[in-house]
Amino acid sequence: DAMCIDQIDPASFDQAIVVDGTWSQARSIMFHDQTVREFRTVTIHPRITRFWRFQNTDRSHMATIEAIYFLYRDFITNRLQLEERNGEKMLDQVSDSSSAATATTTIAAGSDGYDGRYDDLMFYY
Repeated sequence: DAMCIDQIDPASFDQAIVVDGTWSQARSIMFHDQTVREFRTVTIHPRITRFWRFQNTDRSHMATIEAIYFLYRDFITNRLQLEERNGEKMLDQVSDSSSAATATTTIAAGSDGYDGRYDDLMFYY
């Protein structure tokens, strides 16, 4: 029943709760914790993990930090594309005017609009 993040209006939420643990632990929390089960759930598009670590599952099962990175990245990309289609300004999306110019140029060039703002999340991983 989870919807993909790019199918959800980005203005409909402003917080995300991420269940952290092994895949088995996360499934157990999602199944047994009534409070967690009441939250709306979202997914990200499947991707192949780019980092080594032993998994008893396939290569699309990411570490939590990878999932958070792609959640943020997909969210901002979806929001920027929606704002571009609606002719809206990018409100509070960039930290300074040079970034705003870069983001605007990227969108105008026809890319997905992502400007790399979350790439540092993966630095320590």
